[in-house]
Amino acid sequence: MQHDYVGAFFYINNELQHFAHEEGRVLKQGSVFRYEYNLTDHLGNVRISFADVDEDGSIDETVEVLTSQSFYPFGLRHGGTFAQSGVANRYRYNGKELHDELGVGWYDYGARMYDPAVGRWNGVDLLAEDYSSWSPFNYVLGNPLKLIDPDGMRPATDEEMQKFELAKSLGTTIYQADDKTNQEKLRRVDVIIGGDPITDENGEVQYGYVKGYGSKNVYKTPLYRATVEGTDDEGEEVEETFFIYGNFLLHDGTDFPTKASRAWATNGCVNLCGQGEFDKFSELIVRLSGTNLTGDAVKREIAKQEILYVTYQRAKRPSIKLHKQNPK
Repeated sequence: MQHDYVGAFFYINNELQHFAHEEGRVLKQGSVFRYEYNLTDHLGNVRISFADVDEDGSIDETVEVLTSQSFYPFGLRHGGTFAQSGVANRYRYNGKELHDELGVGWYDYGARMYDPAVGRWNGVDLLAEDYSSWSPFNYVLGNPLKLIDPDGMRPATDEEMQKFELAKSLGTTIYQADDKTNQEKLRRVDVIIGGDPITDENGEVQYGYVKGYGSKNVYKTPLYRATVEGTDDEGEEVEETFFIYGNFLLHDGTDFPTKASRAWATNGCVNLCGQGEFDKFSELIVRLSGTNLTGDAVKREIAKQEILYVTYQRAKRPSIKLHKQNPK
């Protein structure tokens, strides 16, 4: 038999059998299409499939529960009943498709096939260097009760899996911060910090106030500029300036850009004038880098690709005047 997949549609010998919907599948039976629904657990395992066969608006569990099944942690099925007509639902453990041709009983995860009989993959992990302390054939780091694998490339939690499936259903390109085989090529972003303090029209140095970390003291410090330069998605050069406290520090060493970008990736320590300014500063870096990632994955990817370059225009941090009380 020839099996063909066209998006969500499945054919056998050029004959449409069924296609997927958000909660299950639509099975073609002659000229009739029957909606089937799945109940899954936190790992995506299809535990129950049912359909309103007689279309009376209710489910008779004695005849309309099509499958009921349970799984051992690493995927072998135990117990359960099958009462399906037509093409059996082969999407079972982790919601992946079971291939039982020649009796192999492997699940198709995309990048690799998984054998639940031994709890191992049939091929080497393409990201094995990221998990050097583990066998390249291991499944979800030996923790199938908590972790799943969305595509045969890396373990993930249930929450991460839901984001993965949402992105896939929307046709969005899926990026993973630690996925070296599906990595974005980001654009360089330059940050120029320091120079002369900001002055008013009379030449007086402008000051800002910042609360000391882990302290009730308030520090009075000169204001400087942090200029972010890069290219946006349209290829236009962008230059934007932020006010920054004098005790600014992206990194205390000289081995840029790696540690500089990792310092920013952990929010430490660009002391801009308030959290709002820091958020704008971060959003601009993300936008100019050209990333499609979101959340912490953005910062990890920017740090890993080392595209954030920082230049100091002052060799030393400026002195800080300590105030014992909050400024009025």
